[in-house]
Amino acid sequence: MIPLDPPPKDFSKLILVTTEVEPSSLLRLASTKHLSSDPFRRDRQYRFDAPDESFGVLYAAFDLETAFVESIVRDKAHPLPAGEHLFIDYETLASRHIVTLSRSSSGGALRLAQLYGAGLSAVKTDNRLAAVDDYATTQQWARAFHAHPANIDGIVYMSRYVGNRRSVVLFDRARGAIRFNNSLPLLHHAELAQLLDTYRVSLVLSAAKKTKKTSKKRRKKKRKRGAR
Repeated sequence: MIPLDPPPKDFSKLILVTTEVEPSSLLRLASTKHLSSDPFRRDRQYRFDAPDESFGVLYAAFDLETAFVESIVRDKAHPLPAGEHLFIDYETLASRHIVTLSRSSSGGALRLAQLYGAGLSAVKTDNRLAAVDDYATTQQWARAFHAHPANIDGIVYMSRYVGNRRSVVLFDRARGAIRFNNSLPLLHHAELAQLLDTYRVSLVLSAAKKTKKTSKKRRKKKRKRGAR
């Protein structure tokens, strides 16, 4: 793939194509350990994170399938031989919670830069921005969008792994416009079984879980022998 260029020097003068998105149309998958922490993380780890940790970001999707594939499945199945299932640790799914968003009491629709269709040409780039693994460069783009005088709440772009769906990254300046509803464990969601089937995912117990289960069985057997 041709290397991705950084943002043009005149990026701040470009006119962004923007779209309004209702917070209630979005959801995110959060791990148990991050449920009680600030959802706008500063990690420098993902595509549109701030390269200097100067602002926080939150990744979201419009549907569970996109969130599931983007955060859990990703490219793990690519090296597998044809027809083989993708094995994912049960604990990985057990630790994920679905969190839907809604407007805050003072919030409104989110104004996002549209990074597809005419929005790509408007900022002089292409969809490699949503697909390449060169996060050092994509994070430069994130910083440029955040600093743009349009003062957008984030970016809406095409999902890398579910190509006909959209993903969203929100900047922490959108914090006051949204609120997070009560979470639902991913394992309790009605769509999960269909997603596992569609993406040929099989769940396996972790080594620690297997050891704990084996130890429990042994203790039961010992108690039975002792009761005779």
